[in-house]
Amino acid sequence: MITGLGEEFGLHQVTVWQNLSALLIQGDVLPKEKLNQNQPQNIYSLATKEISELFLGGYSGFAIGLLDSVIAVDGEQKPRNLLQR
Repeated sequence: MITGLGEEFGLHQVTVWQNLSALLIQGDVLPKEKLNQNQPQNIYSLATKEISELFLGGYSGFAIGLLDSVIAVDGEQKPRNLLQR
């Protein structure tokens, strides 16, 4: 799992493991029991939490950056059209 995620996102295995460890400590990800020998050794699932609990830091900067990128590529009308849907 760690290797696959690292390869998929272009991250080092240590980076993936550190982030997974932090999510486990915070209770955002929960380990599941291994069901049989044919499944991966470690299986994880997202904890059931409110969205506001999972994203305490807020992502206003991310949202603004995303909107700025959309405007740069497709013009100022594009975000308005998307938000009106």
